[in-house]
Amino acid sequence: MRNFFNVEASEEDVEIDSSNALVALEQADALFEVEYKAATFEKDGHIHRPVYEKGKNEGKPLYHWVVRGDTGEALGLHSGKYAKLPSYRFLGETAETVFPNSTSEVRVWDRGERVALIQEISEPVDLGGGDTIQPHVIWVSSFNGQWATAVHSLTNRLWCLNQLVSVPLLKVRHTINHNELFKFRVQVVEAARERAAIQATMARTLKDQNFTDVEFLALVRDIVPLPPKPLEGEIHAKAQNLVDKKRKGMITRWEAECEHWGVKNKWLAYNAVQGTEQHLLHGRGESQEEKELASLTKAIDDKTPLAKRALVVLNA
Repeated sequence: MRNFFNVEASEEDVEIDSSNALVALEQADALFEVEYKAATFEKDGHIHRPVYEKGKNEGKPLYHWVVRGDTGEALGLHSGKYAKLPSYRFLGETAETVFPNSTSEVRVWDRGERVALIQEISEPVDLGGGDTIQPHVIWVSSFNGQWATAVHSLTNRLWCLNQLVSVPLLKVRHTINHNELFKFRVQVVEAARERAAIQATMARTLKDQNFTDVEFLALVRDIVPLPPKPLEGEIHAKAQNLVDKKRKGMITRWEAECEHWGVKNKWLAYNAVQGTEQHLLHGRGESQEEKELASLTKAIDDKTPLAKRALVVLNA
């Protein structure tokens, strides 16, 4: 049973199935435990282990490796002051407490260096005519230090699988205790609900504004300008090819959007740009899974300049 935005969920609401965050993490092989090994180096035939020489950490290792307990693989190297977490279990427990039985997907990077847990937080929102968006939150954490533990808003557009990821709603403290958890839960629910409403309003506002082919071409030229021409010679072929790839991808997606929906508006224009950036430019890899992970990584890292610029122009 889904319990969208219900901060009074009872223990009976939490069923042990794949929508349970901990079960989903286990199924994705993401509940492994880690060990912290002091970092050493060899010099002149001797093994050296650097330590803090003064202060409250005096005598403790200056750096330590994060090592998977089951495989012995190194996942990260951190300072000795870095918070030591035994596993991603705390992430699953926090997510399950906030949105019980709502997990739809878990993504694991490489050997487990990073993880993302995605939850559906409400029913899908129909923008009209069958164009539907699905609000989610996405919890992220890492053992390699690339991601702080945080929860983001994520909106999926079901027709084209476009994903709109926000900056973090809240950072998740590893030391959160039981007494603080309820307050944190309310904060996440309120922030996620507000973000989902903002995304739906943005989508409907853009959808209600017509947009012509000429206007879309002007948008494309604005957000993907030609590279500056050198004082001598022509624009480098590689730079020109990249511009052509971006522009062609956006125009192709715009045409597909307009043909499918039978209208032309700013919402379709935004998705043509955002979809090109997500699927064509960021979705790199040999397999479909690698492509999806690559594009999701860019979104979580807030590296979507084309979509951001398009939204600014369309809302001007």
